Amino acid sequence: MSLRKYKCYLIICLFTIINLHAQNQTIEGKIIDSYLIALPQVEIYSADNKIITISDMNGNFTIENAERIESLKFRFLGVKDEIIEMSKNCRYIQLIMFNDATHCFVSARKLKRIEIKEQKEKKKILPKLIDEAIAKKIFNADKMCNMQKI
Repeated sequence: MSLRKYKCYLIICLFTIINLHAQNQTIEGKIIDSYLIALPQVEIYSADNKIITISDMNGNFTIENAERIESLKFRFLGVKDEIIEMSKNCRYIQLIMFNDATHCFVSARKLKRIEIKEQKEKKKILPKLIDEAIAKKIFNADKMCNMQKI
């Protein structure tokens, strides 16, 4: 085999290996509620609102072939939807979802004030809940890389 053919063969092999590695990226994670209880059957959607997977009874999930996923939407009955923006170096999500209250017969202005108040409360309590989840070994501090938006 000539040197030129050998170089071409080597380049093709390298591109194939890189491509196969990229296709095998996975995203894993754990989902709990604000009481630190695992959330089963949480629906996980892609950015184009297609369901990708559902969490198991312990709140764990795995998404195979996740190399092109930029964001994920988490949806569960009775809790607020959460959207996580993915980064290339983070492939493990540890997520706390908060209860969602329905406010019937409330004006739009009052509803906006309620939402702002809930956001402030979430911003205050989320770091404490994350620390508590790590202390109780529900979350793994070594894998902590994503920050959910407050």
